[in-house]
Amino acid sequence: MLFSPSVNVQDSVAPAITDGLSSATGEELNLRAIGQERNHVLLLTWDAQLPFSSPKRSVSYVGTFHPATKEFTKLYTFETQLNIRQCSLSPDGSLIAYTTYSDNKAGNYSAFLAEVHNRIRTCIYSLNLQHDGLVQVKFLWPQRDRNSDHLARESKLLVFLHNKSIGLYTINLRRTGSSMVLHKLPIAEQVCGRFVWAQWDKLNQRLFILTSKTKNGRAKNTFKCLEYTSGGNVPAVPVMTMELPFNIKDHHSTERSGLENDPLSDIIAGGSLNLQVITQSQGVFCLCYQYILPRHRRLRKTISSPTLGRRPTPTSPPLSRVRVSVPEFPASESRGSSLTVLPLPTVEEVQFDLMSLSRRNQKPTVVDIDYTIFCVHNGTLISGTAHGVPEEEARGLKLYFGPQDGYILVYYPKVIQHLVNVTSEFSPCHHLAFSPVVENDDCVPTGDRLGNMTCEQTSPGGNCIYDIANQTAYQYSWMKPLPYQSLHPSLAKSVLHYLNIQARDNQTREEIMSHLTYDPTALNLQQYFLEFIMSSTYAAVRKQVEDRDIPRCFPFTAELSNPQLVMGRDQEKMATFASETHSCRVSLQEQPTERRPSNPAGNPYSAGNPYLFNRLKSHLADMRDRTSQARYSTKGLRARIDQIMEENMPNHSMSSSKEVPVSTQTPNSTLKWATESVMKKLTISGKRRRKQSSPSTKEHLATPEQTEEEWRYDRVQEAHIAALHEHLHGQLTHTSSAKLRQIATTYCTCQVQQLQNLINILIRSAGLEYNNNASVWDTSLNIRGSVQEQHLFMLMERLFVAIDTNCLLSSKDFQTQFACLGFRCLDFPTFLDYVGTGVLQLTREFLLKLLRDLSDDEKVDRDKTMKIINLLSNEKPLLAKELLVTWDHPEGNAALTKLYLEQVWFSDSARAGTREPEQPESPSATFPPLVSLLKYMQRFGKESTSSQPRQGVRLPASKIAAAAVYNSVQNHGEDMRGFSF
Repeated sequence: MLFSPSVNVQDSVAPAITDGLSSATGEELNLRAIGQERNHVLLLTWDAQLPFSSPKRSVSYVGTFHPATKEFTKLYTFETQLNIRQCSLSPDGSLIAYTTYSDNKAGNYSAFLAEVHNRIRTCIYSLNLQHDGLVQVKFLWPQRDRNSDHLARESKLLVFLHNKSIGLYTINLRRTGSSMVLHKLPIAEQVCGRFVWAQWDKLNQRLFILTSKTKNGRAKNTFKCLEYTSGGNVPAVPVMTMELPFNIKDHHSTERSGLENDPLSDIIAGGSLNLQVITQSQGVFCLCYQYILPRHRRLRKTISSPTLGRRPTPTSPPLSRVRVSVPEFPASESRGSSLTVLPLPTVEEVQFDLMSLSRRNQKPTVVDIDYTIFCVHNGTLISGTAHGVPEEEARGLKLYFGPQDGYILVYYPKVIQHLVNVTSEFSPCHHLAFSPVVENDDCVPTGDRLGNMTCEQTSPGGNCIYDIANQTAYQYSWMKPLPYQSLHPSLAKSVLHYLNIQARDNQTREEIMSHLTYDPTALNLQQYFLEFIMSSTYAAVRKQVEDRDIPRCFPFTAELSNPQLVMGRDQEKMATFASETHSCRVSLQEQPTERRPSNPAGNPYSAGNPYLFNRLKSHLADMRDRTSQARYSTKGLRARIDQIMEENMPNHSMSSSKEVPVSTQTPNSTLKWATESVMKKLTISGKRRRKQSSPSTKEHLATPEQTEEEWRYDRVQEAHIAALHEHLHGQLTHTSSAKLRQIATTYCTCQVQQLQNLINILIRSAGLEYNNNASVWDTSLNIRGSVQEQHLFMLMERLFVAIDTNCLLSSKDFQTQFACLGFRCLDFPTFLDYVGTGVLQLTREFLLKLLRDLSDDEKVDRDKTMKIINLLSNEKPLLAKELLVTWDHPEGNAALTKLYLEQVWFSDSARAGTREPEQPESPSATFPPLVSLLKYMQRFGKESTSSQPRQGVRLPASKIAAAAVYNSVQNHGEDMRGFSF
């Protein structure tokens, strides 16, 4: 996390206070914050000498300070110096309620009321409360405008007596001139009896209470929530009641955490109990709990004057095998001389020194810090553990819990820094744990006492960390840039998940991917690529879908790991997260629709989360359906795609829709007549009536404008859409089928877009971002790939494995781009091996680019072309013919003629009932290849008119002629003057 100082109370307020007081300094003022109200105003107190007083005396002051506007106001001056621990200001600013601490027998804490604007006399009223436990006072700030008449007539004050009771005081006011003063004595009514813990939510005016009862030897902890929407109605109706699903350890401890530890705290609890309610938007309701390990109590030492020569009595404690020798002095020396004898250490002091020495010699003991977060909105109990914390630091350590955009920040300086995922959309997963070690301590809270402070400048959660030691508030946000050196592979997927779904930070996401793909041979790259595609697709679809129930059917991550282990830089365990579903009965009262009036413009204290319980109730109602609701998975989709391919293979030529360039060479008249007569008989297939196709296979048939590759891609895309549509139709029965199919199409489109975004990131991370030059895919194939391109090819290879293994949908150009890059980066035999294993595919676009880029003048390039075409002859003969026709090279024409004759004339069905062509008698008088070819073509044309026509590339007469001439030149040389045509 990135911490930035927001405001320093000492630096902002001290100069304004000391202005005009030459004898006062910031340190002498004892300036400190003692409270904060709903409009974010801080209440401060300080001690200074009263001006113009004789004799001079020191008194206490109370003032207000707004963190955003830096506006400071001196509010009240006391007549004496007081030890004020906590304070609250009424909404109209006419009263302040405060608590003081004094060491007396009646009670340590007391509560008082003071009139702020009484110009006649200083009026302070005691609430007659003396309590040895913690006491806090909180004024209610209703949801109405501050100029309301109801607000001017009375104010309501909550008074908390820890482990005793909670009371609500109604204070009647009357107007005196332009100020308000007390009219009658406050009327007290009890809100709650004995309680263990309480928390006041000042932004939403909610009171959370935890009570404990023991029944049949079992402790029952009941959690309640009271909401005050109109200034405090008594008796308040609880809007939420439930029993905690986890045990609270040692909640009856008498040790109290005084207000000096956290003066801005809205929590009233014992010293060993760290329990806090955190609510966020979309109905997120969490209870964070930590048991604070008690500190070691120091051994008390009794200093006494030991008697020389006295041996320990049987009732004295043992010496632990430590013998103290007492020197003996002669009697003569002890009588007449004044001898100074040094006192010997006591037994307790010797034992204490030995224990300290043994602790220094032993290695520091490390312990684990455990905490629990209960997500009420999805019934999940998350257990977090920070490993390897020194025991001396762990004792008395109190964690900070704060909201952070769907996560909860768990923090303690230099010890723990976790982000726990508590979003309401999916199961909690991909929690984050960063190394808490920082280089610059000036930019992070370092004190051991941290509290919450609301501020208008912070995130939507409205909280920031307040360091009580240096009186500085810190805003926290996602760190930019991330400490890549501490990014362990066990944390990389969680970081990508957070950046894609929650943070939506494209720049940081690209920086993370560049760091993770620095080593293309890393074993975890496939998992990173898969997590990137799945999470970014989920985030993209969520923006385009209005119904929030639909995204719950989509996969949001590639893998759910429970428990989740996070390792540190030195391969040591840093954190562990485990989650389990816990059933808990939650009772919510029906909320009226008009309970939250619209806030007027300029209202300085608008509500933070007014519709929390309405959304929480919706989550709890859908919890049963979510347990049975499954998310979409592509497992088993490959078998379905293969079945479609086998049953509906296209029955047309690949070149039927493509215009193939034909040579303009003028053939011999005899050759032209022979070949064209045969071609007329062989092209009868175009006039025959097609076989009627069944309705089930009609949608899978190829159109005349489609190539085989286009047909295959369309069938794969339709299979993905159909599978997702079936899944959505089974989960969302209330949505129409047409809308679900549209959503499925949108999901597949978003997945292809996110895959292309990932490829662009990989190109830039490899250093191949071109400005005005051709892209990496358009580079000529006869140029050897650079080091950066070889790096990119290895990344693309692992991306292909991730896509192929999980049967994800890719773009149409993915295989072509992958093959072009592989041809340039691999040597040719290795390239053929990749093609043979199915990693690289010879697409039509790649092959046409190969014919354009490779030179026909180089024999090496011609051999490569012929080897690739020979590979296609077995699997894709039609595509091989098209390439040979397009190549228009003598070697290609010869191969094309041979392939054409083998498939059309010399096949087994064509040779049935025929004889081999007769060879001419005199090779010197006639041309043997041409005469033999013409005679056989004429005979075959007469005998096979009734045979089944064959489909294929229609070979022009010029191609046959060119092939015959090329073959003759290869066998007999270029001098053909002795042959007769």
